[in-house]
Amino acid sequence: MAKTYTVAANSTFQPGGMSGHRAAWLIDAVPNPLAQTGPKLTLNTQPPNGAVVVGAGNGAAVNFANNPHIHTHGLLQCFAICAAWNKVGDTFTNGYLAHVSAPQHPFCNAAVGQIPAHAFVVVGIGQGAWGGVMANRLANVVPANNIWIYTRAQNGHVGFGIDRYGRFGET
Repeated sequence: MAKTYTVAANSTFQPGGMSGHRAAWLIDAVPNPLAQTGPKLTLNTQPPNGAVVVGAGNGAAVNFANNPHIHTHGLLQCFAICAAWNKVGDTFTNGYLAHVSAPQHPFCNAAVGQIPAHAFVVVGIGQGAWGGVMANRLANVVPANNIWIYTRAQNGHVGFGIDRYGRFGET
């Protein structure tokens, strides 16, 4: 069963300079219960030598040895698909991020096709039903327990990403 994290409607947390990481779980952690609600999770994108995916219809694979994180920005109506795989010790070797405009767009299928069967995946979405759609689509590629659906508040042009440790969140 896919894991869910929903930013609480009354969350007042605002990141201060993105100097820390607020995620309670890693991409490969399974909380109990699986449905969670809470404050916005933020990803520290400092130092600035991580990879950036710019704009809808774009995706990139990374070697986490060379890039400590990968993220995108400008997710007003779009969503981000992040994946990490090949964990050695406490870090993942490989990652991928796609900036997708809609589940119906052909790029969404291409993006999902870049994810290996043993990956862990998190989808950062805005409000709406796309979380369930994406969880079902991804369950055809990776085990359902390897999937997180992160539903963010509708608060403008946010970003989303993942780092080499499997921490995920807004940027």
